Amino acid sequence: TSLAALPAAIGELKALTRLDLRYCSSLTALPESIGGLDALNELSLAACPNLVFPPGHTHGDATRVKRLLANTTRLLAGDLSAIDADDDAKTDFLEGAIHHAPFADRLEEAVRKDPALADLTNAEGQRAIDLATLACRRAMQKAL
Repeated sequence: TSLAALPAAIGELKALTRLDLRYCSSLTALPESIGGLDALNELSLAACPNLVFPPGHTHGDATRVKRLLANTTRLLAGDLSAIDADDDAKTDFLEGAIHHAPFADRLEEAVRKDPALADLTNAEGQRAIDLATLACRRAMQKAL
């Protein structure tokens, strides 16, 4: 389909249990507000070749996608600090927003408020700032 984006207001559909976005070839990102849809238990993202956020390896797991979106919102909004982030939140940050250039401006602001975000590390000891796409890395460097 030609659906390129979902409105953030989709997060207001609190009773939504199923969302079928299969074959939305123009869709590139899901709104973070989906992370707050507690009733959502089925999220179909098959055959969405341009969907890069959340990352492809999460597309088959509605719970994982919702967690990643919710953690992204919390970390970028400053509702969760790097020091207080649990392993899931850290993993979500390291696999999500830092690889999606449209988050660069928000990353800059978040790192300015919480510089430790740039130093979050994965299991291999690689820092977020080193793993980030060029636009996101520049934004984080600018904040530091």
